[in-house]
Amino acid sequence: MVTHHLRRMSGPLSLKVGHTLGKSGITANFVTVTGLMLALVATGLCAAGHLVAAGIVLILSGLCDVLDGAIAKSGHHMAKAGAYLDSTCDRLADGSMFAGIAWWSHATDEDWAASTCSKEPMGAACCLSLRPWS
Repeated sequence: MVTHHLRRMSGPLSLKVGHTLGKSGITANFVTVTGLMLALVATGLCAAGHLVAAGIVLILSGLCDVLDGAIAKSGHHMAKAGAYLDSTCDRLADGSMFAGIAWWSHATDEDWAASTCSKEPMGAACCLSLRPWS
């Protein structure tokens, strides 16, 4: 419910930004891969115990996840391959963050964090199927 309202409020803004980025030559696939790279950096920061920095970088990664779809929609360049790349990168980003939390919790002997915040959600993230693109 909250997500629906946030999408409805931020949709027009993200489409405007996506249109501007698309006109400048930035592709949706580039933004998708950039978001994955940022998530991997956030994973490393989390594993090293820099949790605030990891959170900031993860927010930037999420922003890329919002903008990649907006770029594709604004430029009418939506393709099955791009949608598959986006879903795949999202799952990799999800799994990597849970791995970073697990690494940090193991290194700091925070066993509660390893079990609560990592193992179960990582398993669930791995079980999520990619959306069918027909």
